[in-house]
Order: sequence, then C-alpha cells, then structure tokens
Amino acid sequence: MRRRRALLVAAATTTLTLSSAATASADWLGPDYLSAASHTASRPQLSLAADNSATAVYTDADDGVVAERKAEDASAFTAPEQLSTPGATVGGLVSATASDGRAIAAWTEGGSRLLVAMRDVDGDWTTTPVTAPDAGATSPAVALGAHGHAYVTWAEGSTLYGAYWDSDSWGAPTALSTGSGDPIATTSAIATDTGITWVVWADAHHTHAGFYTGYGLINEAVLGDASGATRIQLAADAGGGVTALWSAPSLGEQTAFAGGFAGFGPTQTLKSGSGSGYHPPALSVASDGTALAVWGEDGPAGDRSYAATRDDAGTWATPVPIVGGVAQGAAVARPGGESAALTTDDAGDLYVTRHTAGGWTGQERIAGHAADVTAVGAADGTLLVGWTTDDRAAWALDDRTLPAVGDVSVPILLTAGVEATFGATATDTWSGVDRLVWDFGDHTGPVVGDAPTHVYAHAGEFTVTVTAYDRAGNERSETRDVTVVAAPAGGGAGDSGGNAGGDGGSDGGAGQDDGPTTTTPATTTTTPAPGTGTPAPAPGAPALAPLGRARLLHAHTLRLRTLLARRAIRTVYTAPADGTVTITATLGGKRLAATKALAVRGGTATKVSVKLSAATRAKLARRRSAKVTLKATYRAADGRTVTTTSTMVAR
Repeated sequence: MRRRRALLVAAATTTLTLSSAATASADWLGPDYLSAASHTASRPQLSLAADNSATAVYTDADDGVVAERKAEDASAFTAPEQLSTPGATVGGLVSATASDGRAIAAWTEGGSRLLVAMRDVDGDWTTTPVTAPDAGATSPAVALGAHGHAYVTWAEGSTLYGAYWDSDSWGAPTALSTGSGDPIATTSAIATDTGITWVVWADAHHTHAGFYTGYGLINEAVLGDASGATRIQLAADAGGGVTALWSAPSLGEQTAFAGGFAGFGPTQTLKSGSGSGYHPPALSVASDGTALAVWGEDGPAGDRSYAATRDDAGTWATPVPIVGGVAQGAAVARPGGESAALTTDDAGDLYVTRHTAGGWTGQERIAGHAADVTAVGAADGTLLVGWTTDDRAAWALDDRTLPAVGDVSVPILLTAGVEATFGATATDTWSGVDRLVWDFGDHTGPVVGDAPTHVYAHAGEFTVTVTAYDRAGNERSETRDVTVVAAPAGGGAGDSGGNAGGDGGSDGGAGQDDGPTTTTPATTTTTPAPGTGTPAPAPGAPALAPLGRARLLHAHTLRLRTLLARRAIRTVYTAPADGTVTITATLGGKRLAATKALAVRGGTATKVSVKLSAATRAKLARRRSAKVTLKATYRAADGRTVTTTSTMVAR
C-alpha cells in the first residue's frame, strides 16, 4: 500500500536577539550546450549574482565537477573549468552564488570525502578538502552571504556537521547536532544578508531546523514529526525572511505540524491526497516575499505537475495542475506575484507556464528530451533555464531585458554639406548587443555603427534616432534634435559645432540633455551706426556692404538642473560679418549674467558660455522653471549693430 504524502512549507524571519522608447521580445535563444558532445553531464545548477551574471555548475563523467560563467553583457558561457580531483567519482553536488559574484560549490569524492570550491570576485576558483578522506560525508549543503561569510554543512551518520569560511580558509568542522541516532537523509542551507545561516535537515523521524553564525548552532527545533522528507528547499526574500519547503508523509488527515522554532511559523500543508506520491519540489521566493512552489505528483488520477503561489501576505493559493508528468521542475518567482514554473511531461518535453495577475497562462514548449531542470530569472521576466538532454548539459534564454543606450554624441549645430560624426554606446545584460542603428531624420535610410558620419544636404531641423538591438530582438531608442544651417554664400562652410549629449559636448559648447524645453525663434534687428540714420559714404568710397544674417542657438533640450550643474548657459552664435558680440542673459526682464565683448568671424559658428555666479545659481535653484532670454548684440567695425534674441523655458 502506497503511503500518503504531503507537501509542507514553513516560513521564518531573521530577527535575532543577540527619453526613450523600448520594445521587448519574447523569443527564446538556444538551446545551446555547456558540456562537450563526447562527455556525459548531469545535475546542472544555475545561480545568479546581483549584476545578472550567471554561474553554471554540473557534473561531468570525464571531468568531475565543472563550472562555467556567463558574464554580464555576454551571449555565451565561458569555457568549462574543472573543480574536482581528476578521475575522482563525485556526488551530492550543491552550489550557490552571492550577490557580489562570489560562488561556492561542494561535493563528495569517493563516496566519503567532502570538498568545497570557492570563487572570488575576480573569478578565480580554489578547491579545498574540508573533511578527512574516510569521513563518510553525505548530503552536503552550502550557503554564501553577501558579506564574505560562507558555510558548508554535511552529515556523517546521524551527526550534522558544519564549517565556517573565515576570510581565506575553512575552520575546523563542528558538530551542529547529534540528532536522535537516525541517519540524516537530506540537508539544506541558506545564508541571508543579515549574516545568519539557516539549516534544515531530516532524519528517519523528524525534520529539523536551526541557524548559526559561525559560533555553533542556535535554537535547534523540530519542524515535523514525519519520516522521509525529500529535497528540502530554502529560499529567502530581500528582508531576510526564509521559507522552507519539503515533502513528507502525512499521518491520516494530519495536515500541519507546529513549528515551535523561533522565527518559523506553523507548518502548512500545500497538498495532500490518498495514494499520492510527491516528487522533490522546487521553491522560489521573490524579493517582496511572494513565492512559487512546483512539484510532481503521481496519484490515482494520473501523473501531474502542480504549482502553488504565495502572495505578499503569506497566503498560499490552491495548487493547480500545469502539465502532465512528474519529473523534477524549477520555479522562478518575481516581485508582485508573477512567476514561471518549469516542468517536463512524460515524454521529456520541457515547458514553461507563467503566472501573472490574471492567473496562469498557457504552456510554452522550450525543448525536448529534458531532465534535471534548473532556472534563474530577473525581475523583468527574463528566464535562464538549464537542463540535461541526451547526456549533455544545455541552456536556453528568454531575454526580456532591454539593452541600454549611453554616451549619445550628436552635434548640436551642423552645416549643410559638411560631414559630421555621431556616436553612442550600448550594453545588454543577457544576450549581448547585436547592433546600433541610426536614423538621421532626413529620409536617407538607416546606418549601422557606433560612430557613423553623415552629411545633411539641406538646412533644417532634424530628429536623430539611435536604436540598440540585442541578440534576442529587444530594442531601445534614444532621440536627439539637431539644427542644420546653410553654408555661407561665397565662403567655406566651417566645421559642424558642439556635440549634444549627456555631458554637454566640447568645452564651452552647447549641449543636449533629456528633458522638457520650449524654444522660441530668434529675432534679429539691424541698427545703423550712431548718428542720424546711415551716414553717406565719402565721395569715391565704396558703398557699405549689407550685413548678413546673425544666428543665436540654444541647446535644443535642457533641464534646469543641467544649467545649474554647468554653471553657465551655453549657446552658439554665428556673426553676420567680422566684429564683436556681447551676449546677455535675462530672467523676467532682470539681468542674470553677460559676457565681455568677444571677437567673432563672419559666417563662423562660435561657442559661447554665459557664466552664472553662485548667487545667480542659488536664485535659479529655488525656481521650478526658468524663462531665460538671451540677447546677442553684434557690433561691426563701422559701428553698425545687429541685435538677436531668443527665449527658452527650461524645467
């Protein structure tokens, strides 16, 4: 007669009294392989650092324990690195990654000796034996915290042992619990950012829990009076709250056990049914405490995989069947209650079923012939899944993280017919950047590159768009507005001036920053030389040449905080002829600042900075917006003047 089993869960807290546009893709990348085609791999394990760099650890029939790393902004894993003793028989592999990128892996060799490998922040692995060769170590568990502390626990018969990593070496093994004389069957451990390590283990009659800080086990307690607990799972939220999940037989209609352990609440039964056999479960807890549990069950109604979600109030929903089959699954929980369950059916096909605010979605097939499923994910829904297929370790990526566009460099003032250089950079967390595409807004077609050149044929206002694409098809765009002026008649066009970007471009140049602006067209007034009207030229002297057009350009986009950070108002002035110019800035009719008379050449764009005093900046800092008027007064050698004004509202 098959024993009835129940899926149980307990929760604990760690209180201790001692402009842009974006489009996301939903296409999977892969499958790709971790292990060599000629090798037999098993038990892949994925873990994630805070920067979304992933670590894969698995066993290889030829190379023992192997580790690979997929760095941020990389589209593939590194070459395999062997961690175990060459030729040794390995078992019981467990691994974890800390938020800063450090990693730990533990396993047994020869069926009895425990070894632990540590990876530092530079990516270098070091393997150390923790027990004697004949110790009889079984069921290792590892925990790695964010502050450099690491722990490893294991069983030797009925005794639970632990060792603490002290900066550069492992301390001597310490007996944490001698138990009741029954052999320890399974252990699990997790470290929180509070510096506490939680340990849960099971023997033939009880499921135990405790925590320790490197000075020994504290407050050991029994979570359940039942035998046969399998594959205990531990997961923590951002506040240090820990959830434990395991399967164990229930007795009659008994559905829960009183925890009695400081921090752990009463044990809850997620599911129990006559004749059901529960397979090892998977657990994931999001930063806000919401959670997902996934398990397989063979019962009188057939073999099924089930999933249950927990809200941020700690209430578990009724389990739902998600796919036929009972093989090992994986769970990835996201803040807000969204999650993904990875399961296989009886044919070995691997599926993902997502849970959103609207409930469970349909199943999406990822691959066939899958086993040993593992998965990690990001808050935006990105999933990295690993499994074994045909004796090889494989992985696939559902990248939903958008690429980032930065260092956009666009000339603020260009001259028609003159070549100008543009620039931008892009990064992508998961699948890597595929390309940068530029649209210059003049219907000339897209250009691919990170530093393209372009020539505008005509004067006018144009919007430049640069779009970054990653290898998964996600895209993000940034736009900048540019002004193109006509080349002066009868003279050289000069260089296109000033770059518009987050850093404001060249020294003294006008820059461009994301933000709201309102710009009014510049107005120009020409005034005769002092006297009554325009003086007649002397007999025989040539007539005065008419003055050309003056231009005064602001930055196209400007935040008030950017103006204050620069300590100056930047503009570009084009004089009608050789002479001098003085630029004055006013606010509400009151003068803010002014330049000295600057020598300018006719037809040449000149970058000008109107410096703001500390008192002026303090006055502007108290405002929510500033309507600044710039007045450029040009004076020719013959005394004629040209006045140009332009107004801009910056918020």
